[in-house]
Amino acid sequence: MTAADAASTDGDLGAIGLDAGPDDGQAKVPPLIVRGPGGTVTLSPGQVYWIGRDPDADVAVDAPVVSWRHAQLLATAGQWLIQDAASTNGTFSSGLPVPFLPRVLGEAVQTYAPLVYASVMLLAGLIRHPLAGAIGVGCVCLILVGWVLRVRSDEGDWVHAARLQDSTLATLARELPVLPSRSAVVAVSFPGQTAPGVPVFEATWDLSGALQLTRRDETLKAFPVFDDDVLACGARALVASGPGSFGRNEIAYGRLYLVSPTRHRRVTGEESCRAALEAFPLGPREA
Repeated sequence: MTAADAASTDGDLGAIGLDAGPDDGQAKVPPLIVRGPGGTVTLSPGQVYWIGRDPDADVAVDAPVVSWRHAQLLATAGQWLIQDAASTNGTFSSGLPVPFLPRVLGEAVQTYAPLVYASVMLLAGLIRHPLAGAIGVGCVCLILVGWVLRVRSDEGDWVHAARLQDSTLATLARELPVLPSRSAVVAVSFPGQTAPGVPVFEATWDLSGALQLTRRDETLKAFPVFDDDVLACGARALVASGPGSFGRNEIAYGRLYLVSPTRHRRVTGEESCRAALEAFPLGPREA
């Protein structure tokens, strides 16, 4: 299912619009209003919602391109997240797998408007001053070519990030097929980004949201850590500290799991924590 399919007014899907409404300023997630061919559905935070061809789905979409259970919606960390549920045709936005929305889309809006304006002005100049206008048109063409090359490069980074996201979730499913409620996962040596500003799972809210969606358990938490973060074993909890919004987190022992791309270990106390940190070295943030 693509954004183009969703926006079609004469296709099988009809028009589907997502409107999360304004932020209330208190870090609360507002209801999500979904408008589709079957009518308007208002989803409230607090549970995982299904989108699919199943008539009993929370958002039912009767269209051949939509799988029986196509995707899931969940409100977490102050926003709504969508996760494809291994559907046949996938879930895409602007040609890229969700939840990735490349920064080049915003840049496109910012770039095209000046180019259109410049082209109009240069066309007027070309009529009055042919030589100066021709030079100006050449400059605009060079800028446009550079932007197209940038878009292609960024698209490759985002596609790579989407593949690494799938790989990370597959590894977590393999290493930890069963997770008790209220478990915490510390992901070590997984790539956090493919390029500056192109995340895989770089933030706690992002990996936690994906884990909650795939396991259908909102009590789970996940902490991606990298070699610029610091892990320390306390008497009752693992203390994870990092730059920016990661901050300082105390993760209680007992239902704490350290996971790398090749193995995992449950951490039950300070002694097992120290042994685990020696066995699980931190990896770089960028793939």
